[in-house]
Amino acid sequence: MSGNFSIFNPGRPAAPKSDKPKPANLPWVEKYRPSQVQEISYQEEVVAALTKCLEGNDLPHMLFYGPPGTGKTTAAQAVYKQLFKDPDTIADRVLELNASDERGIGVVRDRIKGFAKQNVRSTASKKCAASVKIIILDEADAMTSSAQMALRRIMESECRTTRFFIICNYISRIIAPLASRCVKFRFKPLPAEAQIDRLKYIVENENLKITSEALNQLISFSDGDLRKSITRLQSLSLGFDSIESQNVADICGQIPYEQMEKFYKALKGNRVEIVEEKSREFIRNGFSPKQFLEQISELILKDDSLRSVDKARILGKIGEEDARLLDGASPLLVITSLCLSIFNINSST
Repeated sequence: MSGNFSIFNPGRPAAPKSDKPKPANLPWVEKYRPSQVQEISYQEEVVAALTKCLEGNDLPHMLFYGPPGTGKTTAAQAVYKQLFKDPDTIADRVLELNASDERGIGVVRDRIKGFAKQNVRSTASKKCAASVKIIILDEADAMTSSAQMALRRIMESECRTTRFFIICNYISRIIAPLASRCVKFRFKPLPAEAQIDRLKYIVENENLKITSEALNQLISFSDGDLRKSITRLQSLSLGFDSIESQNVADICGQIPYEQMEKFYKALKGNRVEIVEEKSREFIRNGFSPKQFLEQISELILKDDSLRSVDKARILGKIGEEDARLLDGASPLLVITSLCLSIFNINSST
């Protein structure tokens, strides 16, 4: 590929490269993280708006929301890197917090308020024209409501010198008074074509051997999460000299399709003992119950012998069992309960 075009966003002129190369021993999600806003893939509206903000030196509070692995944190980091440029200025002007770990009102009152109230020092390098500090709150949807209310008051009182970049997966968990003070940027899940170019670049750069089928399968299992795809690709590179489809299925925790088919046929039989036995077998084999729920859902939807009303009942039951898993229920009991429900519905039709 020509050096005149960005590998991260094909067809867009490449942004200037950063001064310092990234260390080779970094995790690949960091090693290949874009450092310029213009390098971010597939989020054209977001890139255009952020570029305009940087060009006009007009920086509002921002709220980045969307599924995991779509570029939210990368975008926030790219903005401050392009805005401040100098590493010393970045260290002085940027505070990054993961709100899922530091989610209470105490952190807002102490660390965030303290940093927001600091005066902005002039930089000796003169590279930075912006006279603001930036506070990044990643996974802010995990913050308590009281912490979000306290944060709202700080955003009001310190808006002259401080900008907040709030990052979350679920915008519905951000209180309205906080969200209304930010310009909102929605990040879309990355389709296969947006991921394939990025992964091919990494494959070439790391001299990996991987079949096209395996690469497509890796993308399919990622659910639009590029970070997940890159992390799994690195895991595969450590375990296999040549990466095949079966290797991808194993590393992604996929239950073999043939095994799921046999299990589903047992659910449509007439012996409840086999259902319980198969449930125990799944747990013994170490398969993820979450993965089981996802794959059994696909089989239910594809089963033409089931009435729509029965599919709806089973999928509703799958949702209930998924919630029980999140609440800490026994995986064996969850799978057995679901399978017996499917068995009963099949028996009654």
